[in-house]
Amino acid sequence: MHNHELDHYILPRWGKINVDEVRIIQLRDWFAATAKDNDLTFQSVQKMKQIFGRLYAYGAENELIAPTLNPVRSCNIKGIGKKSRSQVIVVSPQVALKIAMALSPMHKTLVLTAAGTGMRISELLGLQWRDIDWTAKRLNLRRTWLG
Repeated sequence: MHNHELDHYILPRWGKINVDEVRIIQLRDWFAATAKDNDLTFQSVQKMKQIFGRLYAYGAENELIAPTLNPVRSCNIKGIGKKSRSQVIVVSPQVALKIAMALSPMHKTLVLTAAGTGMRISELLGLQWRDIDWTAKRLNLRRTWLG
């Protein structure tokens, strides 16, 4: 069931435009301008696109907007944003262990747990003591940390 009242919400930074009036080219231009104005990397623009798309998906899932209404899906952001300044440096396991051992106890625990489990930092930071099953020797991932 489509709720037409929500079509008239004002989207931040978009002015008085109905959610069903947002066009793909407008999105692409907005992503490009936002990336340029804020010196964003492609990865940051990609995250913005995912969040924006999730807002439309949420509206459709809750029957607030038409299920076919999601211009973000078709918005190509390739080439928008600058390349990441990060450079990947590969070190041997021995060097990685020396680096980890030189860290504070908290950081050392995070690094070694990440290395041993393959968990992301948001997953590690979401862990609580009750997530550890000592008998089964298992970590249960139940939440992530959003900062």
